[in-house]
Amino acid sequence: MARYSQQLFFRYGWALPAVLPLAQIVGRAAFTVLGVVYIIWAATALHDRRYSFDRRIMAAYLLLVLAYALAVPLAAEPLRLLEDYMVFLVFSLVPLLTLASLSCVEDGQRRLVDAIAWVAALAIILLYVQLAHALSQPKFVPEHFMREDNLPFLAPFLIYRLRRRDNGSMGAWLAGAAAAGILAYVLMSHGRAALVGLIVGMAAYAYLVLAYPLRRIALAAVVLLCMAVFARGQEFIERLRHATTMEDSMDTLSSMRTAMWRNALANPPDNIWIGVGIGNASSSSKIFSAVIGEQEKRPPKHLHNFLLDCWYETGVVGLGALLIWLGTLLHRAIDNWRHSLDDQKDRLGVMLAASFAIIANALFSYSYLSKQFVVYLSLFLLVAATATPRTSASTSPPGGNPDLE
Repeated sequence: MARYSQQLFFRYGWALPAVLPLAQIVGRAAFTVLGVVYIIWAATALHDRRYSFDRRIMAAYLLLVLAYALAVPLAAEPLRLLEDYMVFLVFSLVPLLTLASLSCVEDGQRRLVDAIAWVAALAIILLYVQLAHALSQPKFVPEHFMREDNLPFLAPFLIYRLRRRDNGSMGAWLAGAAAAGILAYVLMSHGRAALVGLIVGMAAYAYLVLAYPLRRIALAAVVLLCMAVFARGQEFIERLRHATTMEDSMDTLSSMRTAMWRNALANPPDNIWIGVGIGNASSSSKIFSAVIGEQEKRPPKHLHNFLLDCWYETGVVGLGALLIWLGTLLHRAIDNWRHSLDDQKDRLGVMLAASFAIIANALFSYSYLSKQFVVYLSLFLLVAATATPRTSASTSPPGGNPDLE
């Protein structure tokens, strides 16, 4: 039985993390159950397999885990913070186990990218089906019914798969239709952070995979922003009608995010080095006083900026560890992209584009403890950072952007 379970894992189960974005749309319970099942299954399947992790990457990961743990014992409610920390710790294992599994799977990198692409296609179909049902509700509010958060990082995978050379001209048309469908959904959702993430992700895809010049990419980004402003022009006018200063205008357009950020900087944690503890920023009434007074009956759970979130909850130590973790992975991933060839270079470009989409979105939405950050961003960067590039000593890699060569 154990042998059969192991064979089944290396045939199908290793790709379960690709399905997590779809499970997240279904609900939090589906994501949690699937994630825990994957961790247990992967741990048992890999117990007799040989694999190794890069020492610098593992050192950065262990530093991150330790830094986040420092504030837990000193918190006012250590048991509650310990629960939040354990959730982070458990789900941070998903990318590491996936990386170990890929070393035991033939052509795993390509198959993983393809799996995420097909999940992206199913996700956008499911989201539109849910939207059609939600529109029939008497009190439809886009912000409450629509789930656009994962689309920015799924878009590069879907568009890459549809544009593959073996799909011909039809693939280009399908990719264009998919991009239009994703953009339309994000615009309808009123998700400004998701729109920023989508624009950044697609700009990175155009640069890293399609090798478009920066001037052309910048022009396309401006056009998309203008389309967003035009689509919601009346709403922006209504929001700005009562603003008297530039500060008021920024607070209104950002849904009071900038007010929270100013309050956080003006009221730093008592212990600047280790912060107030994981998931504990919402306990600070000083930070969220403006939001509670203007819009919310209860405070948000985080600051809607992963850098400020991490700094306030885990202090300078935690933020430094996070930047070391991301910097290590990004440096390795970009270096591998530069020295890879053909299809592998494109796949690494796709994973980097998805990573940049998550990071851009997290500057305005995701917490550093979000599923997007802990699971998906780490997974994409780990796979890209540990890929073995196919190099050529005599020729420059074709198909990439020469500006980064």
